[in-house]
Amino acid sequence: GTQAGDFTSNNNPGSFNGGVSWTAGKKGRAAAFLGSSSYIDANASGLAWQNVFQIGLDFTVSLWVKPTNIGYYTMVGQRYGDAMVFGIGDGTIFPAGRLFLNMDDGRAASPYSTASVVAGVWQHVAVTFKGSDASYAATFYINGVAAGTGTSSDGNGIDLVDLLYI
Repeated sequence: GTQAGDFTSNNNPGSFNGGVSWTAGKKGRAAAFLGSSSYIDANASGLAWQNVFQIGLDFTVSLWVKPTNIGYYTMVGQRYGDAMVFGIGDGTIFPAGRLFLNMDDGRAASPYSTASVVAGVWQHVAVTFKGSDASYAATFYINGVAAGTGTSSDGNGIDLVDLLYI
């Protein structure tokens, strides 16, 4: 099919765009992204990201990834504007292969992991964000092992009308 299901109580499936297809995954099937214009629009029901990742609240994002090479990847985030992005760095802004969380417009310091993901290997990656106590701590995990903690901005520079993409 051309949709990724949402098996949470939110029931917000995502639509494939730009050549996304199904492939063999770590467990069952996985979405394969064919270049920088491939994405899953997770706003099929019109939800903006702030309904999912609210400023001032805690959240966790986790997923299985198997990057074909180490480059800049937005794994989950907003597509345009001042954005919330959980991604993999390419050595330009963030160190190559390191996970990062940008919670502002890019002008604020964004934390990144101390360990790197590996190309061609399935890895479970996650970030937790602690916004409820105003510490704005982001903790990264690779395959269940803590891979660094850093302080993010509070997210006040994020454009709240941008939508969520995978």
